Amino acid sequence: MKFLKECQTYSQDSSPVAKLMLSMLGAVAEFERSIIRERQAEGIAKAKVLVELVWLSWRHAWRLRLVA
Repeated sequence: MKFLKECQTYSQDSSPVAKLMLSMLGAVAEFERSIIRERQAEGIAKAKVLVELVWLSWRHAWRLRLVA
């Protein structure tokens, strides 16, 4: 694996420091991905609540039309 911007190359015969750096990058990437998934799940939950509220208000308005 090669990072062009930082001019770093990682291979199987890399030094222990290079392996440590690659492991740290992988850990940070995994952490960021889990944070993204949490935020996505929160957004989906909020959207579901909003859809339910809109549906209930629409249904209530429809019932009022039928009564009037």
